[in-house]
Amino acid sequence: MKRTTYTKEAAAHAKVLIENGWSNEAIKAVGVCADIPFSMLRQWRYRAAKKNETANETPAETNETLKCNAETHTKEATIESGGNPLFSIETSVSTVSETLQSVTRNGFFARHFSRMDAVFYVATGTACFAFWNVAPGIPGVCFAVLYWLLAFDALQRVKAAGQNEALAESAKARVWGLEAFAAVAHWNLVNEYLWRNLEKLPFEVKQVPDNGVWILGYDGEKTNAIWQNGDFVSVVAALLACSICAAVIVAVGTTFSEAKNQSQSKI
Repeated sequence: MKRTTYTKEAAAHAKVLIENGWSNEAIKAVGVCADIPFSMLRQWRYRAAKKNETANETPAETNETLKCNAETHTKEATIESGGNPLFSIETSVSTVSETLQSVTRNGFFARHFSRMDAVFYVATGTACFAFWNVAPGIPGVCFAVLYWLLAFDALQRVKAAGQNEALAESAKARVWGLEAFAAVAHWNLVNEYLWRNLEKLPFEVKQVPDNGVWILGYDGEKTNAIWQNGDFVSVVAALLACSICAAVIVAVGTTFSEAKNQSQSKI
């Protein structure tokens, strides 16, 4: 087995310096990397270049920016640490890691699809179906589209609360009005579903004679039947409808508070 004159720690430091753009002569000048041969440095540099060419996760512009920022921060850290190269290496590695994490965190989905966004889209999508269920066909589709556009516009204005808080407050109030209409559609949808699935309810719903005595018509049909616990079905439907509307209001309110806090933290 071929023996090396340098340690694994020295190799790791050298590879980091290569990724940060240091020349072979500058790397050899670092005490911990002095025993590494130039041939090995050239080999590591070639592998790093090939790796950067095949990497597709980060755009070229972002890599160049990270590299420049890391080099600047490394030089500043070296000066502040009294010329300690090991301290500058650790600082540069942490800088690149933190910058890459910020680039990943601020992606498209992270900006547009938070947990509250998911709650908003699910609840408003259910409302659109409820509107169509109330008025099937063109009227229901038109009302559903108008409702969703107004609700989506309100969400976007709430997210921009740091730029215009007055418009965000108005948009948040608009959501309350939209959900008042949506509550009726939700109640109709849920109530209709519950009456079609009475056997799934936790309480019994059945027809019983009013005043305890059946009255039959001429055709033998019961004319005084009433639904036992039928009022509870409507109450359950109302509670479920209100909970869906409340989810939209909570999602918009939470988004407004987060946007407002972020704008204040930047001041």
